Amino acid sequence: DDQTAEDLAVGLERLRALPAVLDVIQTAVFGKKGRMTTQVQVLAKPEALEAVLASCFGETSTLGIRWQIVQRTVLEREIITQETGIGRLRIKQARRPDGGFTRKAEMDDLAAANVERAGREALRRQLEQDQAEDDDE
Repeated sequence: DDQTAEDLAVGLERLRALPAVLDVIQTAVFGKKGRMTTQVQVLAKPEALEAVLASCFGETSTLGIRWQIVQRTVLEREIITQETGIGRLRIKQARRPDGGFTRKAEMDDLAAANVERAGREALRRQLEQDQAEDDDE
């Protein structure tokens, strides 16, 4: 509750940049004495626990950290690159437990396309559909 939002944003981006950190989220919550504060959750690889904790203390004004080891299961996935009129764009493909696939165009690539939201959405649908049709052939 004593770190400015601007400075916390810098610290959390630095945490996100750590190779062992998979995700960082922040939530506005009410803390002790009814104070608005920020709850931060960091998902990191367990083998980097000490380094990530040290970085959390270094990048935030917190005086304490609660941590726990949790299990995680991920689907088999691969990155497929597709050539388009605006360049090569990536699609993440994950194999589902039933043998099917889920496809998702990479938002960073769509953002670089320099089109408005409707254009990004149309391009996303086209990429995901084109890849599904390629797999059916």
